[in-house]
Amino acid sequence: MSQEEQTSTVDLYSQYVAPTYGRFKICPKRGEGVFLWDENGSRYLDFSGGVAVNSLGHSHPDLIKVISDQARDLIHCSNLYQHRGQAELARLLTEEVVGINGKCFFCNSGAEANEGLIKLARKFGEISPSSTGDPRHEIVSFYGSFHGRTTGGMAATGQEKIRSGFGPLMEGFKYLPFNDVDELLNGVGDNTVAILMEPVQGEGGINVATAEFLSAVQELCQTRNILLFFDEVQCGMGRCGDLCGWRMISNDLEIKPDAISWAKGLGGGFPIGAIWIAEKEVNDSKLSDLLGPGTHGSTFGGSPLASSVASTVVRKIIDEKNIDISNVQGTGKAGRILKGD
Repeated sequence: MSQEEQTSTVDLYSQYVAPTYGRFKICPKRGEGVFLWDENGSRYLDFSGGVAVNSLGHSHPDLIKVISDQARDLIHCSNLYQHRGQAELARLLTEEVVGINGKCFFCNSGAEANEGLIKLARKFGEISPSSTGDPRHEIVSFYGSFHGRTTGGMAATGQEKIRSGFGPLMEGFKYLPFNDVDELLNGVGDNTVAILMEPVQGEGGINVATAEFLSAVQELCQTRNILLFFDEVQCGMGRCGDLCGWRMISNDLEIKPDAISWAKGLGGGFPIGAIWIAEKEVNDSKLSDLLGPGTHGSTFGGSPLASSVASTVVRKIIDEKNIDISNVQGTGKAGRILKGD
């Protein structure tokens, strides 16, 4: 056995990998379904699911097949071209997940998807100025929120511990208390161009937006020509009992966001992020066309391989009725265990 092979995985991490995570000294080697096996053969029940990623579990046979088949044909091509896999995924997300006319942009992560929302808001603010005639640029988010660790996502995140030590932060963000209608109405101003929120806050402690609050947010956005963005990176793709996390809060509410961000569970373990933008009339154009050529992009976003995998994941979630299973488990014994009951 070589010297390299004798060095433990833990020691290799310590010497060569940046310490950005407080990692457990567990070294997974393979996975199947809900289980992981480490280098010593010990088996673990993976409650974390890759941190909200493994929608179909580990090593799902259909994902193995689509990755293998697509890799034989085309792994990557430039977004200067048009490949069918990306277009089909956009249609699937638009028609069967959201159910509202719109268009999609693809990237590689949730943080990158939220960066796209921030750029969309700023672009919209340029063509819908405040009462003074100046471009609107303020984006409202909420205390307890988490929108990523890039500079924009971090600035949008309503948690001081995430932002601390990285100043000066990107300007143009305001944080308001979550689920507080009065603070919302008082906090939104003439310069506010968008409200960015997680219908169910994840990193902030699993805080669920109330129906009253969601309704107030939408009414305010419609009245003041403010964009409504939902960050569904963690709560979307069926994890909260609906393909769209906000819909499980109240079936009676006709909530229509202007844009949505996804990642994590969208790829079932394969890196992909996405934003959906509503086909909403904006001046003489549409919101979904506002990010035109040269305004935004992603080298690897929506590659043939990533698109094929994501389409398979979403299709399996829908066809295998995983959402129904999630609802049953969430209200049954598994849900009570996770709640500590």
